[in-house]
Amino acid sequence: MNRRKTLTVVTAFFLSCSLMFGGGTALADTTYRVKAGDSLYSIASNHKITVEALKQANSLRSNTILAGQTLQIPANYVTHRVTSGESLYKLAQRYGCTVSDIKMLNGLTSNTIQAGTVLKLPAGTTAYSSRTSAAATSSRGGTYQRTYTQEEWDMLAQVVYGEARGEIYNGQVAVAAVVLNRLEDNGFPDTMHGVVFQKNAFTCVSDGQYYLTPDRTAYEAALEAMQGTDPTNGCLYYWNPVTATSRWIWTRTIETQIGNHVFGN
Repeated sequence: MNRRKTLTVVTAFFLSCSLMFGGGTALADTTYRVKAGDSLYSIASNHKITVEALKQANSLRSNTILAGQTLQIPANYVTHRVTSGESLYKLAQRYGCTVSDIKMLNGLTSNTIQAGTVLKLPAGTTAYSSRTSAAATSSRGGTYQRTYTQEEWDMLAQVVYGEARGEIYNGQVAVAAVVLNRLEDNGFPDTMHGVVFQKNAFTCVSDGQYYLTPDRTAYEAALEAMQGTDPTNGCLYYWNPVTATSRWIWTRTIETQIGNHVFGN
């Protein structure tokens, strides 16, 4: 029995800029010569970046580094060209930082900024570009209408990261798709907030991992699901068959397995 809510079209508010979350271009302008006793973890920590970012900037495939080796340190900020109507307050909200952070990073002494000015802004995964939007079509057997907000995208990415950050990319898209399938289904709440925070719906909300900061992959997986990709073909539930202890979840019919999760209805 198909209980999905049927509407008309889907429209999502997405970004299409060079950096998914930066609204600008990431910079790499610092080098570091490795000393005896250094590790990627210690170097990354000292420069307030992730080990993954450090490895990517230097095309490293392993965690092995040698004394005397020169590493490129990716700058922990992005650039943003100010557009008409933007203010330091709005940029701080968008990039998940404070007005003081922006002023300090750019050596500003006042809160006045002019359109066309290029500012350095703390690199953050919640930042986005509002310059473009794109239409997306559902692939879930039926059409529906929804305009996703930045807040909804953030929430979906947080679920993906909290629930499936160790999964393959397609598995992360699948988890995001389950959330959106529930959003369409009459048996679940009608809002992203309602679906995510429904009692006992997601382990990451119960154990607090929902509140971790999502990485780029989680945002990309959430975005792909919002654009209509659904590797589960409409499933409403998922669980890890190795660790699941709920008797009820095993009453669901398994439709497919992606990574370490099975998906069903």
